[in-house]
Amino acid sequence: MTRPIAWLAAAALSLTAYGEDFRLLSFNIRFANPKDGADRWENRRDYVVKLIHDECDLAGLQEVLPEQRSELAERCAEFG
Repeated sequence: MTRPIAWLAAAALSLTAYGEDFRLLSFNIRFANPKDGADRWENRRDYVVKLIHDECDLAGLQEVLPEQRSELAERCAEFG
């Protein structure tokens, strides 16, 4: 899967707490703006889901619209 570069703003961090390792992701997914052209949500949502699944145990997301949150909650149900 290719990914647009212009919108990507994420930071991953590996931490240890209470003897357990976990990966924390802070991710500005950018709100779903139809004027984003090639970087619109429909073109980046698969990458966002893949990044969450592959790179973290806990994700903090910024600029999430309710529709995006619902979609991500469904597609990343194991994160609750």
